[in-house]
Amino acid sequence: MNLCKQGYVFDLKHDLLTDDLKDIFSQIDILICVGSIGYIGPHFFEQMLPLVIAKSSLPLLAFLTYPIFYYDICANYIEAEFRKYGYFICCNAPVKGRIMTDAEYEISQKSKYSQALDICRFKNDDYYTSAFYMALPKDWKKEFENSMINQNKCI
Repeated sequence: MNLCKQGYVFDLKHDLLTDDLKDIFSQIDILICVGSIGYIGPHFFEQMLPLVIAKSSLPLLAFLTYPIFYYDICANYIEAEFRKYGYFICCNAPVKGRIMTDAEYEISQKSKYSQALDICRFKNDDYYTSAFYMALPKDWKKEFENSMINQNKCI
């Protein structure tokens, strides 16, 4: 189907964006990260977000991840970086993810977030909670929240 025209390999936490990648990010409408947001450091977003906000319309940034890792590893710096560039974060109601291994369950029991956050509710059943997060431009907030309240799908 020729969906992918070019591939790039680089360290998201440390490498500088190449000129090719800078050009690509200045044109995106949506950025999706599936299960990988914890591997992306603030260095990437510090480089990428100034490029995307230079456009006349801000892109949608979407990621699917396990909240227990998101809040433990990267939520503070990612959300702070998004807010700095005019985004707010919304999360759908969590769903049951994959079953944890015994080792993962032991680790999850030590996480302060799995104990404190309702969004991690399935960890007591030995499952990860999976959640879909979106970073949306603040201008969209009222309309988006009204839409989600009407659909009863946003927490």
